[in-house]
Amino acid sequence: MFDKSFFGDFLEELSPFKSKYFFFIFIFVVVFVAINIPMNAYSGITLSSRSDLLDVQHRILFDISFIVTFA
Repeated sequence: MFDKSFFGDFLEELSPFKSKYFFFIFIFVVVFVAINIPMNAYSGITLSSRSDLLDVQHRILFDISFIVTFA
């Protein structure tokens, strides 16, 4: 079985402030800000966010998730 403390220690090592919950709070703030940006003409930078089926908030969320994943 997996040791649950391993994942907590791993998140703590990745965090710049040695807090294992830093990334959960950071991602929540980024998503909240991205949803509330008052833009109507955002085209997107990734292929999935350039779909005509998505509204502006969802395009921004797709791009943020892409950047956070590969940064």
